[in-house]
Amino acid sequence: MTEFSDEPIRVDREMAAKIKGMLGRGDEIEDIAVWFGVNVAMVRAVQTGAVHPFVEPAPASALPPGGPYESARRTYRALKEVSAAERRLFAMAQAERCKYATKESALPRHEDDGKLR
Repeated sequence: MTEFSDEPIRVDREMAAKIKGMLGRGDEIEDIAVWFGVNVAMVRAVQTGAVHPFVEPAPASALPPGGPYESARRTYRALKEVSAAERRLFAMAQAERCKYATKESALPRHEDDGKLR
């Protein structure tokens, strides 16, 4: 599982290029902030040129899909639900294997080679 840090996310040149590309594509500032996990002020700082003023926008082929994006809280909740479902499916598969193994051991076997009849 990923550990979260209290350290702020720094906008590097690659991220700034993608932010500029997303802005040029018409993405909402709030959506861009959610995608990168930064606050709106950081996106605006890139937009106004206060951060990485000489970085060119990334081409459309290098951009993530357009927003809006799920919040981190909703994504985390969905991940927990998927993990719980996976555990339930695993438990069901284990129960089926046990049931099958029990049925198989009760079947008559040929005395010479041990194979099922």
